[in-house]
Amino acid sequence: MSRSKLVLPLFGLGLLALLLTGLWSRWVDAPLLGGLREANVAYLETNRESALKNFLVLSALKSGLDIVEGSTLGVSLGASLQLEAGDVVQSAYDIVNLSWYTVLAGMIAMTLLQWAQEAAVTLQIPLAVFTAALCVGLPFRPMRLRPLFLLSLTLWLAFAVCLPLALRGAEALSARITADARTEATEGFAQSREQLFPEESTSPPKSVRERLEALREQIEDLGDKLIDQMDALVSRTVRLVAVYLLDCIVFPLLCFLLPLALIRKLLSHQRTLGRDRRLGTEIARQLTPSRDESRNAGA
Repeated sequence: MSRSKLVLPLFGLGLLALLLTGLWSRWVDAPLLGGLREANVAYLETNRESALKNFLVLSALKSGLDIVEGSTLGVSLGASLQLEAGDVVQSAYDIVNLSWYTVLAGMIAMTLLQWAQEAAVTLQIPLAVFTAALCVGLPFRPMRLRPLFLLSLTLWLAFAVCLPLALRGAEALSARITADARTEATEGFAQSREQLFPEESTSPPKSVRERLEALREQIEDLGDKLIDQMDALVSRTVRLVAVYLLDCIVFPLLCFLLPLALIRKLLSHQRTLGRDRRLGTEIARQLTPSRDESRNAGA
């Protein structure tokens, strides 16, 4: 075996020694990627808590609108008042309901990203060991082991490098692009809840007539407030949908696929260079006359 073919087995054996003794985690993984993973955990936890806060606010707002909508259908307050208040409340309820489902989907996406990072931490060492073992045997069975080696190496780099970098990049993009819109939408929905359903400061009326009269006034007042805030609710909902779409899907996928595509391109280029080198060697061997042919030609 030539010296060039001994490079990969020796490298694989050295990598296996570092991985199996735990030196890889202490000398390479923890200094280079440990802080990055901790920052990603804090980022995902902060986003999940923010989404949970939005979810609770929207749940309260949604429940209040649902109750009022039922009241407009169940209490006889006049046909025109029922129609007008019911339409306004139904429109507001649909808008808040869309925001509620958006935040719920965002919470699920953040949880999945947290699980993906935990899975990456768990799988990166076994994948690294498997890749190093393939690296040792690659020169002996290149045709059989090369596709498996490239797949294992790609998965290892995807879990160990691409995913932490993707979450870090998503955090940076979120801080620059969507953080202000998220804060504005969160504060706006909280203000809407306080304005539409303020805390009761007076004792409720006791008689049925007084209760019906108070309910009629509340529905009229709520309808006027909803008409005034409808544009703001629509704007906040659109912003919230865009924010969670970017933060939970677009930014992580973009930051994950770009380095992964670069890694695959480099591996493909290296494989092409190796194939061209072997082809050139074979052509040179075919074109170079053997010693016997040279002797016969000299004779």
